[in-house]
Amino acid sequence: METATEKIIRLLLVYPKKQFKQVELARNVGCSKVFVSKIIKKFTEEGILSKISKNEFRLISFSKLINIIAHKNYRIFMCTTVKVVKNANI
Repeated sequence: METATEKIIRLLLVYPKKQFKQVELARNVGCSKVFVSKIIKKFTEEGILSKISKNEFRLISFSKLINIIAHKNYRIFMCTTVKVVKNANI
């Protein structure tokens, strides 16, 4: 199941040139405006998003967003691999 953060990331990747409003994103993702605000703040600090106005923002670093996904999937893969190796009877 996709988390709210993953849904936000997906929307940003699908519409990389779109200017999003915080309320619009919360409605599309199905989460609170407060949660979206926290994600926007974090991604802005990391240089992924740029605030256009108080409630509008846009993606400025497609590659950094892709790196977040790659890193997360790598961690999941490594955790799964370690569990499998630990459970192996070698």
